[in-house]
Amino acid sequence: MLNRTDKSSQFRRTNQSMEGASKKEIISDQKSRKELAVPQEDERKMLGSKESEKRSQLKIGSHQQSRKTLRGQDDEEKGTKVIGEGRLDEYGEEEEDTVCLRFPHLSFCPYNYQSQLKETLFVEIQPGIYLCGFAMGLWTKYLLQKAVTNVLNLTSMEYTKRTKYFRYLNIDVHNTSDEDIKKHFRISNRFIRETLLQKGKVLIHCRDGLNIGPCFILAYLINEIKMPLKLGIELLQSFIPLLDIAVHFYKQLEQYDLEKLALLQVKTKDS
Repeated sequence: MLNRTDKSSQFRRTNQSMEGASKKEIISDQKSRKELAVPQEDERKMLGSKESEKRSQLKIGSHQQSRKTLRGQDDEEKGTKVIGEGRLDEYGEEEEDTVCLRFPHLSFCPYNYQSQLKETLFVEIQPGIYLCGFAMGLWTKYLLQKAVTNVLNLTSMEYTKRTKYFRYLNIDVHNTSDEDIKKHFRISNRFIRETLLQKGKVLIHCRDGLNIGPCFILAYLINEIKMPLKLGIELLQSFIPLLDIAVHFYKQLEQYDLEKLALLQVKTKDS
């Protein structure tokens, strides 16, 4: 038989072993909870990552939409449409990322024509007859929007001709006192006339749109429309307030005007 002391010792050992078992169960339970918590935490991180990615995509989409909106507003300010105007459906967008308008094949540009586009002259003097300075005549997309088909090039400057889209007549004219521009009027008048007869539109392309280009337009008005030089000057000034025809060219235009007027009078008497 166990005495009271042995019973007490046995009770304490039994109690300690039960407490040890309980601690082991608690530790095991805590480990299980941690193991369960890890996937849940990973899942929350994954969900958070997906949500963050969605927000980023929404921001990117919103930014792209804003750029499209701004681009559309810019086109509206210029009075042009992106699609469905002029000959724009023929445009292959090969010059959208062009660095140099003058020579599109270059990866650099020593000129700054892009910044001059908004400031450069571009006007329609008569239906189907446009006049512009040098930079605007290099903007293929804009010319196609205006349905230009032919270009009378009076710049006397080298640049890449967009023969895929336009037919060119190149006439070298320099602003010097001994330059005879009158000798070119016959071929330039025919070029403009044939363009209009074929339902096309012609661009008179010169350096600044203030001197040489206007001279050739005046020659066409004098010869084809029988418009006196004085009225032609007034017409051009209504579009080009800074019109600045050189004196030596103006004298040639006066002579050309008198010749056509005399010829017209002879024809009137004969009739």
